[in-house]
Amino acid sequence: MRRGNRERFDGGLSTVIGAAILTVITVILGVLLFGIAMGWLSATSNESTSEVSQEVLKIQSYQMLSIEYINYTVETHLVNVRNLAKIPLTITRIELWGENGLIDSIPNPGYTNITKLQRGESATLEIPYCSDCELGENLLLRIWYIASALYRENIVESIDEMTFIETSFINNIGTIASECPLPETYLVIDVVDPITLVDSGEILPEPFNIVYIRSPLTNMLGTADFQVNVEGANGMGVGYSSYSIPSNNLIRVQGNYEGIRGPLNITISSHGYGVLPRGWSLGYLEGRVHVSGVRSIWSGADKLVRHVEVQLGFAQPGTYRVSIELLDCNKNLIGYGEKHVNLPPDVSGEASIIEIIGLENAVKIEQIYYVEVTIHGS
Repeated sequence: MRRGNRERFDGGLSTVIGAAILTVITVILGVLLFGIAMGWLSATSNESTSEVSQEVLKIQSYQMLSIEYINYTVETHLVNVRNLAKIPLTITRIELWGENGLIDSIPNPGYTNITKLQRGESATLEIPYCSDCELGENLLLRIWYIASALYRENIVESIDEMTFIETSFINNIGTIASECPLPETYLVIDVVDPITLVDSGEILPEPFNIVYIRSPLTNMLGTADFQVNVEGANGMGVGYSSYSIPSNNLIRVQGNYEGIRGPLNITISSHGYGVLPRGWSLGYLEGRVHVSGVRSIWSGADKLVRHVEVQLGFAQPGTYRVSIELLDCNKNLIGYGEKHVNLPPDVSGEASIIEIIGLENAVKIEQIYYVEVTIHGS
């Protein structure tokens, strides 16, 4: 009996130990599985965070490299670029395209770390040169870049993250290219139109003492506070107006302009913006003819001005030569055009006409700081 009892006791001890071992094994397996699961979740979380960070960098760098100016001549072929992003950017390739396709690239072939630009930094870089391109041929400059944090020395890993900006220019423009960098924030004026009397060229009295302007292009959307100064042969005046830009609407600027007559020198400024062009000179021949309005005709695709529209007020018929000079920030000539305009003698009384004058070379609208329209007598 005592032996039998011991056997039963021993059997009970084995059951307890077995259950304990099983519990330990279960806990260990649970811990291992939890660790594996947490490791997988951590890895997944890290991968997701990395993907989100890459997308954020791509968004922050998109269209944030600015082409300030191009100096393209036989001796010099350079482009100036500026980083407008809040993060560093790395330029990886510069391409020159012609009407028949890719002409050349730097580097050729492939991509490389050409330069790294910190926030707000600019650099002047060499661009490919086309010795066989025809005079006046349309060329396209394309610059590839990437957020510097996404750049890898193994360039294959970076290609999918790259983006580019591009701009068109005319092959013969380089001989008189502007070297004026763009203001950090700027707006473009393409219409200046004071309300004047047809015969005398004087600005009308109130409520028509107005200069109309238009600003369809800017690199910073917002409300611009305009100040328009007018200086003429017999006095000067100033007017103010606020308007949301960019806009294709005419902006009405009213000021103490009454009775001011040509030649009119109109200067436009706006707090927080560089105004391009800032100065407009409207020609005048007393008692005969005057310029009463000017409009730059440009393409939204390449931002090139190829024609200028001029409104003339006539008091005396005749043949006149009207010339257009476009000047950069240093008042260097970068664009020119002229046209002989005839008002037949059988036109009686006062009249006004609009003439479109072609330029000898196209000019980037953002390079123009001054517009001068001059009338020459017959």
